[in-house]
Amino acid sequence: MILIQDLIHEFRGKKVMLDFDLARLYQVETRVNSSRSQFVTLDNPGRGSNVKYKPFVFTEQGVAMLSSVLRSETAIQANIAIMRAFVQVREYLLGVGKTKTEGISTHCTRQ
Repeated sequence: MILIQDLIHEFRGKKVMLDFDLARLYQVETRVNSSRSQFVTLDNPGRGSNVKYKPFVFTEQGVAMLSSVLRSETAIQANIAIMRAFVQVREYLLGVGKTKTEGISTHCTRQ
């Protein structure tokens, strides 16, 4: 089980999620665009695996827009959980919400 709040990061003052974390929650692979791959690893024996390019990040609004593209039942349930997690993080930071472990479940289970 994955606690989604742990996948939300702050970048340049915005709460964001990384493309490969979203792909894992939606149970899809990241795609290659025309200029470069969004998530490519170098697999060199003895040297380990390294991320070749910096990941793309998605704000809460960007994640909401993904729901119009990804329409599987898994993606829909993951999107709902992610939106709830963003709300809980925002409320927690404002001091009006409950702690991470209380309230609405924002866990995502892998099938």
